[in-house]
Amino acid sequence: MQCKFAPSCSQYACDCFANYGFLKSFSLMVWRILRCNPWAQGGYDPAVKPKSHH
Repeated sequence: MQCKFAPSCSQYACDCFANYGFLKSFSLMVWRILRCNPWAQGGYDPAVKPKSHH
């Protein structure tokens, strides 16, 4: 089975730990895994969201 999200859930977890503390990373990973189901649309969902230029 292939991950519906890009980046993959494992890469998402690595990105979380590279950019956030343990608790935030853990909560983001749990939320991502809960959204990974047969009914999810998936798509591009980076761990670190780009900042807007406003």
